[in-house]
Amino acid sequence: MSSRTLQVVALSLVALGSCSPQSGSEAVDEPEIARPPDRPLMTPGSVSVVERARLATDGRVERPNDLAVDDEGNLYVLDLAGPPGIVKYDSTGQFVRRMGDVDAESEQPVGALEFALAPWNTLLTVDRSQNKLLTYLTLGTFASSLDIKPGYALDVHPLPEFGEFYLHKWSPERSRAVVVHMRAPADSLATTYEVQIPGGLSVRREARGVNFHTTVDRQGRLYVAFYDGYPVRILEPNGQTVGLVDLDREPIPKSADEIAREVEENLETLRDRAPDIDEMVLVEAAQPDSVLPIIEELIVDPLGRLWVRTNRLETVDTTPFDVFNEAGDYLARVDIPGNVVRATFDRAGVLYVIASGETDTDLQIFAYEVRLEEGQSTSDNST
Repeated sequence: MSSRTLQVVALSLVALGSCSPQSGSEAVDEPEIARPPDRPLMTPGSVSVVERARLATDGRVERPNDLAVDDEGNLYVLDLAGPPGIVKYDSTGQFVRRMGDVDAESEQPVGALEFALAPWNTLLTVDRSQNKLLTYLTLGTFASSLDIKPGYALDVHPLPEFGEFYLHKWSPERSRAVVVHMRAPADSLATTYEVQIPGGLSVRREARGVNFHTTVDRQGRLYVAFYDGYPVRILEPNGQTVGLVDLDREPIPKSADEIAREVEENLETLRDRAPDIDEMVLVEAAQPDSVLPIIEELIVDPLGRLWVRTNRLETVDTTPFDVFNEAGDYLARVDIPGNVVRATFDRAGVLYVIASGETDTDLQIFAYEVRLEEGQSTSDNST
């Protein structure tokens, strides 16, 4: 199988968002951390979640996939329906504009799955199909397009400093996945995180080794977690590891019907994106994991607390988050109503989520006030 074939299939799997790398693929051995499993510092009654609002999109957003809130309370939503674009609403929920529509001077984010709101009034999005970093001004105008070479771009996170960002990318020639600290437009400052993918892996397993969750806090620290579980690594922009957040979690097995459905969905997508590749290669690449990912998303709230969206066997009609304080201690479990697919915080600490409602499967956008009374802690975990 040629390296070009491997690149196309692996990139397709990454774009599916269903790949899950192995914990053994990390380049640095993790030290053992003794921490009680699933025993938060706070009692369950110390946490309350109150819905503040839900966005009436007026039909302007059909397939929301990511969201962000600026310091003025404006909400930005990445909509994958039709030609993808970023839709802006003001703090009252009124439609303002849509960015990314076709015109003579701009590029559409046709292969974007996530975007990032930068502190210098710009929106950064990685277009995976074009392998470009696209930039839009929050006023609605297209600003720039940057080709990502060598390697393939996967995600981007802005840093608090003007003009700096993290770029998560894959370098198939080196068989490595990296997060690079960069300065706009294209100056590489340093490699903050790097994972070597072991040689001799199948197409599917190499693709799984590419993808891991990342987020950044207001201090510019990078958080990295693999789909198959803890720990979460915390790094400074220079690559120094300054913390590990750990918990014991058991993966949830998928049913035979779920696996068969995923195989068909993956095959359909791969056949569409890579029609010239041998069917046997596509069948191998389409095979999903037999368990659900333990970790689905990382976000950091304005107080520096890490929120880890997880899969749990016992949850019904809610989405659980593990919440950790700045010291890395397991603070609380917070259940958000519905099936959450993406979440973010505004500067005031209001949690915005894209989630299915309690009575239907259509995705909606909700805003929640989350109150964590940190004074109430469990006595058996005080040590």
